[in-house]
Amino acid sequence: MTKITVVVPTYKPGKGLNRLVGSLEAQTLESQEFEVIFVDDGSPDDTFPRLRELERTHANFRVLQIPNSGWASAPRNVGISEASGEYIAFVDHDDCLYPDALRAAYEFAQQNHSDVLSGKEARTNDASWGIATYTEDIGNALHRKDINSLIPMNPHKVYRRHFLNDHNIRFPEGQRVLWEDIFFNIQVLSKAEVISVMTSTPYYHWVQTAGSGSTTFRRSNEEWWNSLRKIFDAIYRDLESSDFDLERNQLLLHQLRTRVLSTYNRAFSRRPESERQMANEFCASLVADFVPQELDRELDARSRVRAELLRSGSIAELESFSASDMALAGTTFTTSIAWSGPQLVLEAKAEWSRPDGEAWVEVTNDGQRLLAIEPSLRQTVSTSSRVLEGEIRETSARIGIRSRKDRIVWMIPTEGTSELVLNSTGTIASLTVRSQLDVRDAASGSPLSNGAWDVNGRTEFGPIRQQTALKHTGIADTVGFIDGRSVLAYCNRDGALSLDIGATTKPIWPNLSFGDVTSLPGTIEADLPQIHVFGTPVDFRFRYVLRRNKSLMSRIVHSYKLNYRLALFPLLSRFIQVRSGRLLSRQGRAVLEIARPRRRGTYLLEILPQTGNESVHLRSGKRVDRLELHLGAAGPTLRRVGMRK
Repeated sequence: MTKITVVVPTYKPGKGLNRLVGSLEAQTLESQEFEVIFVDDGSPDDTFPRLRELERTHANFRVLQIPNSGWASAPRNVGISEASGEYIAFVDHDDCLYPDALRAAYEFAQQNHSDVLSGKEARTNDASWGIATYTEDIGNALHRKDINSLIPMNPHKVYRRHFLNDHNIRFPEGQRVLWEDIFFNIQVLSKAEVISVMTSTPYYHWVQTAGSGSTTFRRSNEEWWNSLRKIFDAIYRDLESSDFDLERNQLLLHQLRTRVLSTYNRAFSRRPESERQMANEFCASLVADFVPQELDRELDARSRVRAELLRSGSIAELESFSASDMALAGTTFTTSIAWSGPQLVLEAKAEWSRPDGEAWVEVTNDGQRLLAIEPSLRQTVSTSSRVLEGEIRETSARIGIRSRKDRIVWMIPTEGTSELVLNSTGTIASLTVRSQLDVRDAASGSPLSNGAWDVNGRTEFGPIRQQTALKHTGIADTVGFIDGRSVLAYCNRDGALSLDIGATTKPIWPNLSFGDVTSLPGTIEADLPQIHVFGTPVDFRFRYVLRRNKSLMSRIVHSYKLNYRLALFPLLSRFIQVRSGRLLSRQGRAVLEIARPRRRGTYLLEILPQTGNESVHLRSGKRVDRLELHLGAAGPTLRRVGMRK
């Protein structure tokens, strides 16, 4: 049985096709359980021969070609008609699926009898993408109140095939159909009984490239505005029932805020007069024809002011406000990091301010906080539109962590947040947040994978949601070993906080210093005050090289810096040896236990991989931590001496 049909519309995909195919080949779902249908939209290059070769080498690949239609809609519709899977997944020709995407999506959809499933999605250059949607696994998110259940309204989802066919749901076709995915998903929203959200397993990586269809949409074209009017029409036509009052208002507000009112930014006044006139006419008619005035109460203050001026026809004042208004920039920075058991406790401060440093809050005599505007506009704009209490009440900051390799973002549980504090000049608002990161379950209940992770701060002030690097300067790096895995928290080259899990990119022992070093029968124990250990002790192996000793043989070994392979010779085996050691927690202290050499002298200790061939590892170019052990009459001493390649 074919569980899922993956439909891929193609048109001159270039090298991006290799990325997609690689992700399909890496799926954990057995290849005989899913099919891939490539529908080429008449590509004039070598795309079709490339696809035919893939079809020849992959038993579950099918390739079709149609005359050029000019858009992805027709190829997707052909894929729906040709599909045999229980579910259909749409994937663009230069994006990719995460390895467990199809298996997890199918099982989750089956379990919940889903008509459509929206899986956790990442966007290459946007850490904030989809965070508001993918908060938890939701079996049925229909009538979800905090956000519309199909946002982001792209086609990167899984749809039940019979559901699409029973309701004749298809993408609108044409040479250039802006937002065809929104039209499609509005139809889906109007008919679906079960809309599922899968957060626990990463599903889709949207790789946005220059020249893709969505990046060529321009407000300077009348086509853009005509298409937007059709979106508003579709919202009312397909969601006219009172059963969809919530969803209709959600989508109206989304389009109003993100596409109509956002037109009036600081650059608007610099546009040609003809463009401004066209935009003013379209915006005024869209608001008048489709958006009930009572919905303005759901907007933030900056948007309410724009809506009020637009509805009243005060275009000159609207342009003046837009030229002076600035969105707040949210920034976050660490104030402390410390280990507590298995958790890395992060304390951070979030601040909001205008990029130009000007005041953005006015406080009235009775303590009411209003959006600051130009004095010339105060007679035109009502006080009620300027009230900031709603945004201030809902302001929040959280901490997230993003994989540098696959770009997926996980939000870290927040333990506590302070109240928002406004400074006396009305220029900066701030609050503090405390979060606890446990690498064992931070990926929605699953462990974080080994590799580099960048920590970011998510700030939310009204609709302004930003997710930027968590600034981290002036705080020492810290290392923890949690159930045997190393976690290094460090300041990266951009002055932000990053983690290296599993020692994949950074030395394990940065700026290491030792506490008390004690010699015991057969072992040496050293306290590591900078290291935190929780759970399972960590086993290490050390390559011992006797560096300085009065014997002639030790001087030969040291001067020629012999490779570990020479340890195979019995003559040198007592000067170059591999011995075991371990790192453990003892009464809250991190203790390193290493084997005690029998001979006095100074030894170079190179930390070897826990498994595998040492010689291969040392010749592979990987960086190896080195310690120096001096064993003398006064007792042992240890210090870190750097790295070796």
